[in-house]
Amino acid sequence: MLFGVCVCACLQLQAMETGSIDAMACWEPWISIAQANGGTLLFSGLNSYLGDKQGKVDWLSFYTTMQVSDEYLHEHTDEVKFMLRALEKATNFINESPDEAAAIIASRLNLEKGQVRRIMVDNYYSMAIDQHFRSSCEEMSSFMMKVGQIKDVPTFWDYVNIDYLRATNRSLVTIK
Repeated sequence: MLFGVCVCACLQLQAMETGSIDAMACWEPWISIAQANGGTLLFSGLNSYLGDKQGKVDWLSFYTTMQVSDEYLHEHTDEVKFMLRALEKATNFINESPDEAAAIIASRLNLEKGQVRRIMVDNYYSMAIDQHFRSSCEEMSSFMMKVGQIKDVPTFWDYVNIDYLRATNRSLVTIK
């Protein structure tokens, strides 16, 4: 079996079509395109479709985070809180109106609404800072050190500041 992992998912799709590789690892929308062309989804960060290991999994947890420098954080407190409120509003909109959200996203990415909706179903949208978030950050930090991307695993609280999210919506912060 030949396996393809490359930065350009377009090349992976072409290689699958020509039979140069049997499997590929990538992200959406390339996964959906591969499936539409006859590929089989084996697993994602939330689900496994592998033999006797089918069902919900917790293999990959990637979070998109808002990152600003300490200097910016302290000089632009109101802007940071405004951005967090806007992100919360957008997150709630996606969860409450997924079809409408899919249509907006599809138009911006030049994709079909149905394709975007199928992608969205496989994701979980939340701004919660909880123990799962912390565990995922620490796991990723350990991995990055193991592969030589960083020299030391930073302490979680050295790079995470929950004060502004807590000030915006206390219920989203459940981590101690």
